[in-house]
Amino acid sequence: MRPVLFVGGAPQLQVDAVRYMSVHASGDTAVQLSKFLHVDHACTLLLSSLVHLDIEALRYTTRQELEQHIQAFIKNHPDCIIVMSAAVNDYEVSKVSSVGPDDSEKTFKPGEKVPSGAKQISITLEPTSKLVDNLASYGHRGPLIAFKYEDKSTVISSAQNLLKRTGARAVLANSLCASVQAVVLSDHIEKCDDRETALAYLAELIKKWATD
Repeated sequence: MRPVLFVGGAPQLQVDAVRYMSVHASGDTAVQLSKFLHVDHACTLLLSSLVHLDIEALRYTTRQELEQHIQAFIKNHPDCIIVMSAAVNDYEVSKVSSVGPDDSEKTFKPGEKVPSGAKQISITLEPTSKLVDNLASYGHRGPLIAFKYEDKSTVISSAQNLLKRTGARAVLANSLCASVQAVVLSDHIEKCDDRETALAYLAELIKKWATD
């Protein structure tokens, strides 16, 4: 039986010594899906430290920590199922600068703190790799379930593109307005009335793949 790794929440993107940016991600999807399976299957939860749930789980704060946990899990279970519901940043901070009260400009080194009282703080982000695209290079050979969250007019086509690009078994397409809930497979799109139905359908697929 394949073990299942449920990844939820979102990593922190460090801005300076005390500030960070992140994405609003509750981790609920990973938790709900794990509850569908935990009685009969070996499930591991990997959640952001920002997910304030009193639940047993591995925890990560930064994207680096998240990747380290996933790499370690894959090393021990290369044929595992990975359910990647976490909202992982695909940008990294390349420059932080400020304009002071006297209009002087300063650029800060990583780990420095931007002083309070600045008239303006500028944060420059540069693209970095998408974590979901890196899993195969870590040695993952098992089924992947990915997630796509965007406007209803494009979410299905974007989910199909994600499925093809990553070789995922399924992608849960969820529109920003919540009116589109669908599980996208290579040969089928299962449209659901609501998120609970979509998660239940996805859970049944995971159970099947866990015993293949």
